[in-house]
Amino acid sequence: MRRAPPYLALAAALLTPLSAGANTLDIRPVITRGADAAQVDEWVKAGRDALYRKDFEAAYDALTRALIERPEDGDIQLSMGDALLGLSQFAGALKHYRAAPASAQSFAGIVLSKAALGASEDVEVDLNAALEINLSDTRLWLALGRFYDSEDRSLEAQSTYVQALKFGADHAVIVNSLGMSLLRAGRQAQALEKFQQANAIAPDVEVFDNNRRLALALQGDFDGAISGVTESRAAHIYNDAGFIAAKTGKPQIAKILYRQALQISPVYFPPAKANLDALKTAG
Repeated sequence: MRRAPPYLALAAALLTPLSAGANTLDIRPVITRGADAAQVDEWVKAGRDALYRKDFEAAYDALTRALIERPEDGDIQLSMGDALLGLSQFAGALKHYRAAPASAQSFAGIVLSKAALGASEDVEVDLNAALEINLSDTRLWLALGRFYDSEDRSLEAQSTYVQALKFGADHAVIVNSLGMSLLRAGRQAQALEKFQQANAIAPDVEVFDNNRRLALALQGDFDGAISGVTESRAAHIYNDAGFIAAKTGKPQIAKILYRQALQISPVYFPPAKANLDALKTAG
């Protein structure tokens, strides 16, 4: 069985970080049945609106209420699967996708959940099969592209992202992922161009701006990398850029970037210190 790399699972959540309590005991008030139809419809709408915003926690709360009232509703089961997938609760997502009626969307959810759980016989085959009937599903394109990158098949990863753009997948997310693939392959100038494009499309999404700044730092444009950001965020940018440099075989550049993180006063950034010490120990 071919196991999915750990970060493949993050494709489902796209840009939204995991809830701080995702792995902690979840204590919620007991909800009893008895709501009228209009109230249930309102919860369903609220849940789907939250899914559209990628607010998976709010979606989960609203859809939980609706599902208690309508446990046999396949559409609610499908939406609940999407909410749990976005929260990286993959076993729960798989259960709800399997409870939903058979459809292209439920098949996509099952494939993504199984890939994230390491339960796919062949991740590549399964993702491609799901894409054949879900060509605009950004999550599937992201998962397939990141799978190729995890196997150092960078040209196939980049081709996957280009194909995704042709079929209407989320443009900013895909362009950003193409930039990450290019960065991983050492093509920094081209990566910077893609990050700038993603940032221009969605300027309010911090992760796109962070990646643009990472690429600038990796190319030695330190002023551009931290212009207009807080000292704490600048330290994170330098540290992350140093980590990428180290992973791509550029330890000397990594050391410079870690030192930049440590020189930002008054920020003392322990992760950068630990990373720098590890590089020194390694040689």
